Amino acid sequence: MSGTAEFLGRIVGFVIVLFIIALPIVAIIILIVWLVRRGNAQAVRPPVPLATPLPPAGYYPDPERPGQQRYWDGTAWAVPDAPPAQ
Repeated sequence: MSGTAEFLGRIVGFVIVLFIIALPIVAIIILIVWLVRRGNAQAVRPPVPLATPLPPAGYYPDPERPGQQRYWDGTAWAVPDAPPAQ
């Protein structure tokens, strides 16, 4: 065999051995990454805490004016004030 043919033969042999060794290693790494990501996606996540519910509609003591009450409609304070608390 000439020097070039021998050199090319060694290169081809090296590439074949590299693929025989490297390909399974890369495949195993990809499989492990895929399994870990899939496991994380299926992990039980704690429920998202809900916001504190608003108080129900009704008259409440007015924090700005002691002795007065204000009506809370369930989402906002009403404009007219109630008579003083008894």
